[in-house]
Amino acid sequence: MVGGIGDGSSSDPYDSPFAMVITILVDAVPGLRDVFKRQRNGEEFDVRSRWASEVDLNGVRSPVVLVDFLILDPLIGVEIPIPVDGHPKPIEAGIRSGLIIVRDPELAEVMQKRNHASALNEYRPLALRPPDPSPIVGVLQQRFDFPRRMSEANSAYEELVPNSEAAREFAKGTRQISGAYLLYRRGLTPMLILVDSRVGECLTGVSGKVEGQWTAATEAGDQILRFEAVAGGETVGRWILANPDERFVRAGASGAHSVVVLAEAPTEDVIDQQLAGGLHAWAQGANAFRALLSR
Repeated sequence: MVGGIGDGSSSDPYDSPFAMVITILVDAVPGLRDVFKRQRNGEEFDVRSRWASEVDLNGVRSPVVLVDFLILDPLIGVEIPIPVDGHPKPIEAGIRSGLIIVRDPELAEVMQKRNHASALNEYRPLALRPPDPSPIVGVLQQRFDFPRRMSEANSAYEELVPNSEAAREFAKGTRQISGAYLLYRRGLTPMLILVDSRVGECLTGVSGKVEGQWTAATEAGDQILRFEAVAGGETVGRWILANPDERFVRAGASGAHSVVVLAEAPTEDVIDQQLAGGLHAWAQGANAFRALLSR
């Protein structure tokens, strides 16, 4: 089930939403029931989440919004598909509130009978705050009367004059890449792969989470993507990709937030070893890809 709960200021939960609420069959995911129990007992988990989308370019199937979350320890990943046409208001509630509550059927039943706040405080369900809703905003704009966020797309895009100060600044400190790939694994939203034969230099001394940011530009007719990886407030590396393949751009616009920089092009036989030695980042900046698609 997919729905929404309000903040109490209106009888309609979608007028002033507190959260989007998704009810899932927890036992269908190995290990997730134990996570729910431990969290209810006060344990905290490192959880990453994101919005993504799937759109049939032939227009045969209706678009689908994806809510993904990844628990790092124990390693559990879940992807929840939500048909856009059947659930526009709950999806909008998730965007406007910035909060998604993932609950089991037991809590869903309790929340029908009790005060929402007290039930949530007692059961402590997963609370997701996906950082970047832009991969699904465009889908809602196409299907429904959803407010546009053009300023966000424009903020991730620059038109550069060749050899100008802005062009030099955009390229400052960037490293050479020899290729860019999409990696599909187990049918999930793809990873974006960049290849830098000397990426090992960037891994020295890196600890903790690596976050990434995409920005886009055009220069003398070329489309350019720049990726910057940051750990502990310090830049780990910056890479520029000129005239990316349209499939790569569409994947980024649809919410492919997982970026890996490898020392060599991905090879099926040894991909697990290659990924183990790569630089992994969780990236924002879907608006950069959307900006290129709109040009």
